[in-house]
Amino acid sequence: MNHPQTDETKRTYFTQQLQAYEQNNRPIIYLDESGFKSHDYRPYAYAPKGQKCFDTHNWQLKNMTNAIGAIHNDQLFSVGLYDCSINSNIFHHWVKTLLLPELPQNSVIVMDNATFHKV
Repeated sequence: MNHPQTDETKRTYFTQQLQAYEQNNRPIIYLDESGFKSHDYRPYAYAPKGQKCFDTHNWQLKNMTNAIGAIHNDQLFSVGLYDCSINSNIFHHWVKTLLLPELPQNSVIVMDNATFHKV
């Protein structure tokens, strides 16, 4: 399945750029955020035999712990845990205090288009 905004030309260009950075020995750093609720774990559900169980979940609920982290060479580093929503101030603080001190020199950072990344 493809996302409706998929652009193969942009994807090809992105892949070529990453390969060029790697050929020039520039570390590629991937970063992202995620949230979780430690007290809402539900390991079981019920459905008629032979059928999958489907349900809905409000991912925008409050009281979540949000994590920001970076990966380099399949190793997670610079992890920050926040008991609040991630916004541009939190993201900037994480970059300044946790990511930059551990960032390999001459790195290339890959991230998604989250609004707070653009600030």
